[in-house]
Amino acid sequence: MKAKFYKICVNCHYFCRIEEKDEYCSICGKELISKCKKCGENIDNPYAEYCKYCGEKFRKNETENKLYNF
Repeated sequence: MKAKFYKICVNCHYFCRIEEKDEYCSICGKELISKCKKCGENIDNPYAEYCKYCGEKFRKNETENKLYNF
């Protein structure tokens, strides 16, 4: 089975599959990341707050422009 990797927004909880063309979040406009900025591992959990390999935090504590509630 092929692993699934994602791009995530570090500002809000938007995500998409790595194969999609999105480079920026369609909700808040921030650049999407697909790898941990500290260790370079791919993101395989779109809901992750921290990298499971090195513990680096992906997301900010609070969104800059909270448009909706989950």
